[in-house]
Amino acid sequence: MTFGAPAWLALLLLAGPILLLHMRSARRVSVPSLLLWRDALGEQRPRSALRRPPPSWALLLQLLALTLTALVLARPALTSTPQIDHLVLLVDGGWQAADEARHAETLSLLRSELRRLEGNEAGRWTVLLVAEKPRPLAVGWPVGRADVGDVAARLVPAGTQADWQLALNMTRGLLEEGESSRVVLIGADAGAAAAVSEWGPDGALVAQFPLPTVSTAVLLDAQVEPGEQPGDWLVHGSVLQAGVEANAAVLAAQVAVGFEPATAEAAGSGGGLRGELEVPLVDGSGRFQAALVLPGDGLLTLRPTTGPAPAATFVLTAALPVVPVLYVGPGNPPLLRALAATGAAHVETLAVPEGQIANLPASVAEYGLVILDAVTVDAAPLTSTLWLGAAGVTGSQGTAAEVPAEAVRWATDAALVARTEWSTLTLASAWPMPL
Repeated sequence: MTFGAPAWLALLLLAGPILLLHMRSARRVSVPSLLLWRDALGEQRPRSALRRPPPSWALLLQLLALTLTALVLARPALTSTPQIDHLVLLVDGGWQAADEARHAETLSLLRSELRRLEGNEAGRWTVLLVAEKPRPLAVGWPVGRADVGDVAARLVPAGTQADWQLALNMTRGLLEEGESSRVVLIGADAGAAAAVSEWGPDGALVAQFPLPTVSTAVLLDAQVEPGEQPGDWLVHGSVLQAGVEANAAVLAAQVAVGFEPATAEAAGSGGGLRGELEVPLVDGSGRFQAALVLPGDGLLTLRPTTGPAPAATFVLTAALPVVPVLYVGPGNPPLLRALAATGAAHVETLAVPEGQIANLPASVAEYGLVILDAVTVDAAPLTSTLWLGAAGVTGSQGTAAEVPAEAVRWATDAALVARTEWSTLTLASAWPMPL
């Protein structure tokens, strides 16, 4: 039996005063007249000695009421399971996690495990999504302030295979010495069992819950290369059949190919492509290759037809448009080399010392991109502009004045700031910049 609030058992100490009240000796004296008490006023009466309390219904009922009150407040639980201080849930984040039935069973196991923390107000729980690189979804969350629904949307495939050994090593750093911990592996496979056999911190209970194996095809890699003639493309890559044993017989998976033309003319001429490439899979893996003839530029997608694995998308264009770029600054060789490596940028440079005012050409708006590197300008260019370093606008008031470095609002819907608590950052300096 365990107690959710054992401190209330201290009420049983009140049984002592109750017993003392019943141990007082009571004496009755019959006298013929009250006048005799006058002579007894000056006499010192002997102190009454304590005696064993006689059994009575009053004593029994008082002790019973005290015991029941203390037990009710202590919240006893008839269970043999020891109290858990920290529950760590490792969830398989491989491609099989995208299966709806497997996902539903995972959520059910998560809710069942969280019930073990009921009654422990100081308990906390952690969820790690196990993939090639484990991804923490919840770390040290207190009981009662969050539930499975807060992490359910992020239980999505994060890689091809789960690295249980790496996840357990990360878990070791989350456990505190002296606490009662329980580590649960949901979706455990043979690799998980081998990792557990080599891992065993003191005081941590480890449980493994395998899930039904789902056979699904995963697109490991894919490449698209232009052919010798315009519109000719060579597609090749490899597919992994997840959930297939190493000694499996020859299997076959389908890779669906889709193409969406970039122009209305190509779409009107029947340029949309829908087809399937048959991929032979031996020992759970296989290669595919196909030559395609497409009517022009557009989007090419490759998706395995078995399972919910995501697709690979390619932007096909016969010739990349060349963007005129103007670089203004003291010089930045790594940046200029990176722009030249794209093959789609024609870069012109305007040398200006760092911190000086740059006189932009009158045709600055005709450039597709202007890069201002640690220089100031009288007015913001009327085109796409990349501001680097202390670049800014001077205007009539001179260099832009520094403003208090305090963030008013942090955007949370951009991919750059997703899953990052930017509000904890402290800004040293800030300047207003034109948009």
